Amino acid sequence: MLHHTRNLKPRHLAILSLILSLITGTHAQLPTFQKAPWLGYFSYGKGKTMIVRVANDGHISAHPTNKKGEEKSYTKIPFQFLIRQTLPNGKTQDLKIDPSTLKSENKVTGKLRELSITGETKKGAGFQLSLTFKRDILSLGGKITGKGQEKHPLSFHYRARMNHFHGQLLRRLKGNQAAFDKIIEKDWFKLYHLDKESEKRILTDVFEEGDEKTLNGPGSKKIEVEAAIVDKNKRILLFEAKGSSKLEIIKPKSGPFHEGYHIEWSSDQEQKSRDEALITFKIEEL
Repeated sequence: MLHHTRNLKPRHLAILSLILSLITGTHAQLPTFQKAPWLGYFSYGKGKTMIVRVANDGHISAHPTNKKGEEKSYTKIPFQFLIRQTLPNGKTQDLKIDPSTLKSENKVTGKLRELSITGETKKGAGFQLSLTFKRDILSLGGKITGKGQEKHPLSFHYRARMNHFHGQLLRRLKGNQAAFDKIIEKDWFKLYHLDKESEKRILTDVFEEGDEKTLNGPGSKKIEVEAAIVDKNKRILLFEAKGSSKLEIIKPKSGPFHEGYHIEWSSDQEQKSRDEALITFKIEEL
């Protein structure tokens, strides 16, 4: 929705801004730019390989660019932050964020380099997320700052959704499955496990329900993805877990990986390590 505001007139932008606030149920989110094409965004920063955006709900997205610095809306990689509680039966639940509690001492900017955002869940559990974007490396961190009225253990997570560019590619090919398969047949991801040698999977491999435990084990410190995401040139998307943290592949449902999967980051909330827990992301051209 935010990618189609470029041609709107000022009065239409004002109406759109009001609609967005009504949809969220609150006017008190982070401040945003008031003009297209950045309406609805708190901050953004441009690098040589990507553009990083922070929306007024605090969620972050990385937008890979081509050699001309151009981005395509279908290539964005959302980094959604999650506050998760673990129930006594071992199951987990992602908690709802109260948008009216989001705050930052940083100002609205188009030269994003670093920022910090604080907020609370609906039941008052506090959290803080941090971001730096320097030398074309996006670094994200997060922690729980208070339990509020939540009764169960809490943890901070990021989920990078890797399901935009392949789905859009198939649509751009008007459903031509043979042409699609030829383009992505050599796309892959590689996991650098904590406890064993690296493992490489082709994105056309079929994931079956229950494979996550076998695939992830105790987690990975690094995950590489090779794919043609902006143009015909392949790129390496590199995710790394720094400090006391790990990465996992999450597949919402059975089927080929190219239909959509997540890379999820979590930190050891109980670890008293001096190493700051972070997830970093960068893009390397081949």
